[in-house]
Amino acid sequence: MTSASSETVPSLTYKTTASCHLKPRVSLKTSITHPINVSWIVPEELISGLSMEPLPETIDLFDIYTNDSLYQYYYYEPAERLVQNPQHSRPTNYGNLALSSCPGKKVRLNGPVRGRASIDRDLDLDFQRLKSLDISVIICCLTDEELAFLGASWPKYCEFAQRHDLQIIRIPMIEGGCPESIDQMDQVIIQIEHHIKQGRNILAHCRGADFVHSQTFHDFLPFRQVDFIMQYANYIHWQFQQSSTNHITHQAH
Repeated sequence: MTSASSETVPSLTYKTTASCHLKPRVSLKTSITHPINVSWIVPEELISGLSMEPLPETIDLFDIYTNDSLYQYYYYEPAERLVQNPQHSRPTNYGNLALSSCPGKKVRLNGPVRGRASIDRDLDLDFQRLKSLDISVIICCLTDEELAFLGASWPKYCEFAQRHDLQIIRIPMIEGGCPESIDQMDQVIIQIEHHIKQGRNILAHCRGADFVHSQTFHDFLPFRQVDFIMQYANYIHWQFQQSSTNHITHQAH
């Protein structure tokens, strides 16, 4: 009979969820190890439907996701309408708008800081990737000084953009700041709208693209940026009212 003191207790090894799924910390990110991340504003499956029938003034993209019938109309029904009416010509698909961090960005090259990896991107490779995603226009929201600080000086930026046949539209503003005026913002929006209607994909970037992962404006935007957005929204609303008034006046005459 074996005594209790001599019994062998099985050795059990417990693993926590964290230890099972913990990924090794990355100390350096490059254009090869981490191709520049691009986040599209409009899901690809809706592009065809929106191209066939653009959203009316009273509906925005968010409404499609909160209304099942709208989603079905723009996602499922466009193909059905083409099948039922083959004579109906398929319009040129609209382009899309994407967001990313700054191409060619170089920060913390002396080593990670507070757990944040060094980033040593290659401007040529980043532009090459953007071109491979059929992006033809870039909205650069950085000043010359900040581009230089990030290792992508404006002359170098222009050179590689031309090499990859990328058109650049600039609306420079300091990090955390706003455009110089509502009019400046509106002029850029008009250009974006023109290119998208021509079927071109556009990418806008500032420095870090923290907005891509945020849930609400207040997660990442300083108050002055929220205020600017509200001012621009009011400006668009005013334009819409003016357009409606002019249309009614024209019909009356």
